[in-house]
Amino acid sequence: MSGNSDSIDLNAVKEDISKLRSDMKELFQKLIDTGRSETGAAKDRMIEELIDALETASKSGKETVESLESKVRENPFISLFLAFFVGFFFGVFLNRK
Repeated sequence: MSGNSDSIDLNAVKEDISKLRSDMKELFQKLIDTGRSETGAAKDRMIEELIDALETASKSGKETVESLESKVRENPFISLFLAFFVGFFFGVFLNRK
């Protein structure tokens, strides 16, 4: 009788190992799927934050350009004078050998 009992116990262990293997495979697949979905969500958040940052930078750049334009309109001769000398100095420095 002992031989039959050992055979049944061995079959039960084999079934348990098979079930455990199946459960582990399912668990790992769920972990992979969860990781992928969280990675996708993080990527989406990063893209949204990047778009917001670009919009903010664009708005700030436009405001700076508008401010410069108004300064040039207020003082056109000073702006022309500054532009001439900035160009002159760049020309002098770039022509140095």
